[in-house]
Amino acid sequence: MSTLNFPRWHLVGHYAIGITIGLVVGIATYFTISQTLLSQEVGTNSDSPSVHDNKTDVEGSTDHTVDKTKFFPQDYELAEGEPQIVWNDLQENDQIHIGRIAELINTVNAWVARDGLGVLNEIYESVTDRELRSALLSGVIFTAAKEIGYQDLFYKAQETFSNDELRHEFLWRLARMWAPLNPVGAFATAAQIENKHVRAETLKSVAEIWAETDIELLKKWLHTMPSVVINHAELMVMMATAKQSPADALAYLPNVARTSYEQQLITTITNHWKTRDTEGAIQWALNHEFTNDRIRNRTLGNVLYEIAKTDLDRALQIATSEPEDDFGRGPEAFLIAHIAAQDIDQAIDLLPRVRAGDTQNYAYEVIGRHLSREYEFDRAVELGGHITTDGSKRDFFDSILPSWAIHDPVDLFKKIPSLPTEYLRSRAAMHLVDTESYRHNVLTERQLDEVKAYMTTQDFREMVDRRSIMATLEIDSMVINPSSAFPFNPNIGDQLKNYFQIQSSF
Repeated sequence: MSTLNFPRWHLVGHYAIGITIGLVVGIATYFTISQTLLSQEVGTNSDSPSVHDNKTDVEGSTDHTVDKTKFFPQDYELAEGEPQIVWNDLQENDQIHIGRIAELINTVNAWVARDGLGVLNEIYESVTDRELRSALLSGVIFTAAKEIGYQDLFYKAQETFSNDELRHEFLWRLARMWAPLNPVGAFATAAQIENKHVRAETLKSVAEIWAETDIELLKKWLHTMPSVVINHAELMVMMATAKQSPADALAYLPNVARTSYEQQLITTITNHWKTRDTEGAIQWALNHEFTNDRIRNRTLGNVLYEIAKTDLDRALQIATSEPEDDFGRGPEAFLIAHIAAQDIDQAIDLLPRVRAGDTQNYAYEVIGRHLSREYEFDRAVELGGHITTDGSKRDFFDSILPSWAIHDPVDLFKKIPSLPTEYLRSRAAMHLVDTESYRHNVLTERQLDEVKAYMTTQDFREMVDRRSIMATLEIDSMVINPSSAFPFNPNIGDQLKNYFQIQSSF
């Protein structure tokens, strides 16, 4: 009985990068978890309803003036020296980076404690790393909310920040951190964000967290939600059900049949069912009446990957015995796609066991994309040389050339003459020239002239047309002002039906 191999060692570097990024994201998560535990501790010693946090009142006093010097003053002592001077020194010495995350968080917290939230206007402008911004804002929100409560912090941020981008991101993160503790309060307050786009995205984000933390309460509140959010909230209920009880989520499939959400819900059901009850999941995938064969075979490939971890031969036998979809792709092509994500070498070794024709060609294409993600372009070219059908060979190379042009343009420039057909040489040249339009000075003018000589008239026209479309989109995006085009409705929060009264009946 053959099984899947362990991931190759060259992936360790990618895991290390992921761990580093995860550490930054984890800091923001830590703030949320810590606040959750704090809320639970407070809740055990408080008579206030569970839907409230200890410092929040949606219909409380309209006086939201807060002494800015009272923000978490204890944190001021955590920074060594005068916080503004410390920050300026770090900035002058190019030390505003993720490697100094703890010191930066303490310094920012101390600075805000002394001078108020307004200092974030300056700090936000000086930090270009989005992950670092996230950690710093989350640190301020976490600490300030303990002192004055999430809702007062929300109103203070609304009136303090002059930078629209900062205000929008701060309110979005605040709502996300508040949502696990008090989803109704977070939703009701987020409904008061003036910018329509930011309001909708924040409400959707709260609904996502709400579905994960208290799905039954969310179901009761669906009818109160504004139309811009309700469809997303309903989808989140479906997704949360799929994660908690995959078999129960099958009842929702008719609701999303033939919509853009169908594949998303089926994938979520499959991912959580196959690890809990693999045999039950494979029987469902084999016997369920999917709306089309493409979804069926994609789902089968997903479940069969779980079987392949312990019995690869059985997984391949089931896959190759099932019919191909209307694109001519059998389930084994999707199984190979899952395997390639973990072990490209094993996926290549399995290609002879895949049905010839469109199924095998698709498997080649998927493996080629994974090779390009690993920047193994030479291996991808070698692999593509084994494809015998001209159309499939074109599809294969079209899937790797854009990545090659972006990540290693000099190497692609050198390899163009050796590409097997005029079509591929022209496509490679087109992607190189296109890439150079926004990554200047990668190739010299002389090299660009050499590249352009390989381009066919058809590919040149395609490139020009694409640039024209992109330019039009950029102009349109500058003309439209969402906040002025969609004025704020101050009564939107009323749709929550005075939640203080309603929640007592739950």
